[in-house]
Amino acid sequence: MESTLRPTAFIDFDHPAVSALARDVSAGARDPADAASRLFAWVRRDHIVYTVKVDFTDPDAYRASTTLARGDGFCIPKSTLVVALLRCVGIPARLHFADLRNRLVPDDLRRLMGTDVFVFHGYVEAYLDGRWLRATPSFDPGTCERRGIVPVEFDGHGDALLHAHSADGRLQFEYLADRGTRDDVPFEEILPVLREVYPLYEPDSWNRAFVEPS
Repeated sequence: MESTLRPTAFIDFDHPAVSALARDVSAGARDPADAASRLFAWVRRDHIVYTVKVDFTDPDAYRASTTLARGDGFCIPKSTLVVALLRCVGIPARLHFADLRNRLVPDDLRRLMGTDVFVFHGYVEAYLDGRWLRATPSFDPGTCERRGIVPVEFDGHGDALLHAHSADGRLQFEYLADRGTRDDVPFEEILPVLREVYPLYEPDSWNRAFVEPS
C-alpha cells in the first residue's frame, strides 16, 4: 500500500493548494468512505469542468496541481487530482486505465478522431473497507446534460463507472481493453499511443465537437 499513499511527480498532493483543498473538503467526514465521496464529488461534479482542450503532449497538463489551478481537464488529469486528494487524507488510491468506446460520440468528433474509442481512458481506484473501488470523475453536470450522459455518483461503498446507457436509454459507453493500474501517470507510455491513434489531434476542434454547447 505504501506506493498508493505517496506523492509523485504527477500526483503532487504535497503541493500546498492540493493539500489545503483535501483537508477543507474532507473536514467533518464521518469516515474514509464519506471523505472519498466528498473529494470525488468536488472534482467530478462541482469544480473541475471536463475538457479536451488540453495539450496531451505536455506532461504538466496531467499534474494534479495544474488541473486544480486550471479548473478543467480530461479524464486522466481529473482522475489524477482525485487520487492526489485521496492520498492526502490517507486513503490508498491509484489510477486505472482502459480503452473506452462512446457509441454516441458526435459525428463531428468521430470524424476528427477517426474512431469512437478513447484509448487510455483514466479513472480512479480507492481502497476502502478492505477492497479496491473504481470511480470515474470525468464528466461535469453541464457536459452530462448536453450529451445525455447519466451522471456518475460515488458514495465510497461501491463502484461508480460510466453507465452503459445514455439518459434516454441508448447504448453508450463500453469498456474495452483493460490497461491495468498505475501508481502514477505513465506519461511516457501514454504519449506514443495517443500520437498513433489520434495523429490529427487538435484540442480546440475536439472541444467544440464534444464539450462546448452547440
